[in-house]
Amino acid sequence: MIVSPDNYLTTEDGEYVWTQDRVKEAWNKSYASLRRLAKDPKYAKVVLMVGIPASGKSTWLRSHKESDALYFDATFTTQRARRPVIEIAKEAGMQVEAVVMTTPIAVCKDRNACRSADRIVPDGVIERMAAQLVGDPPKMSEGFDDIRSGR
Repeated sequence: MIVSPDNYLTTEDGEYVWTQDRVKEAWNKSYASLRRLAKDPKYAKVVLMVGIPASGKSTWLRSHKESDALYFDATFTTQRARRPVIEIAKEAGMQVEAVVMTTPIAVCKDRNACRSADRIVPDGVIERMAAQLVGDPPKMSEGFDDIRSGR
């Protein structure tokens, strides 16, 4: 099962609409969904997909999902962003893993440019997020049970 704030930012007609208020609501809905799903005994772990926009997180998920895992598909470029998901998982007694996408920034920018207009992330945002991830990569001390590369 995949949890993602992006799921709540897409309108009924399939358009991706990003505003600060919609993003905040999307994250709150995602946390609520994770709390609900974490109670289901068929899930043993939560896997955070970590990487800058267009790094291949969603693509990786299409061929690597495990049936006993809940996947949270977002960028998670800082410990502050990762903390609530780790806390929800640990409170539910679940293992927590990170899959870190290490796709070069130039490749991400090229992929991003091929997205539909409503999904394109400004280059400056990609650069800022890349710098955040380099400066604050996932660490075992955050509560992860495993951290691996998605490449």
